[in-house]
Amino acid sequence: MNPNHRRATLADGRAHLLDYLGRIGNLLADGRPFLLGAAPTLADFSVAQSIWFLHLAPPVAAVLDQFGSVDDWYRRIKAIGHGEHRPMSSADAIARAATSTAFAAVRVEADPSLAQGDAVTVTPTDYAHDPVAGRLIGLDADEVVIERDDVRAGSVHVHFPRLGFQVKKQPA
Repeated sequence: MNPNHRRATLADGRAHLLDYLGRIGNLLADGRPFLLGAAPTLADFSVAQSIWFLHLAPPVAAVLDQFGSVDDWYRRIKAIGHGEHRPMSSADAIARAATSTAFAAVRVEADPSLAQGDAVTVTPTDYAHDPVAGRLIGLDADEVVIERDDVRAGSVHVHFPRLGFQVKKQPA
């Protein structure tokens, strides 16, 4: 923890939590099943992880009793589950990547500073600022796709979200 970072007092933390839960409840007040409408989105899963965390401390989770619509929404999110998990060794994953030849079509957004085929790096903007280098394959409002050559897997397309990542053209 940053020693210069101020921690909220217990009273302030409670007030912030109640405010946030009230905002979530307001989003659901019109009867919509999910935060942004009829279908779950990344917003639902992002918020749900915080509610899940609250449930780890039952005395704190009791605050959720005041927010019935939030609790109902959270149950809908939990019911979605975690998908199907199939264990795979790292060697199997590399073998699958090496034999994969079909790549989904990716839209290329007009950006005057970047063009398909440019050498670029993609770097997280929050932490672990380790750039990943490759050739620009796709770019739109939601994602950036680069092609990389890996000694074991061959040519692979790596997808990154646009949010939280910087795309930077490399000198020729």
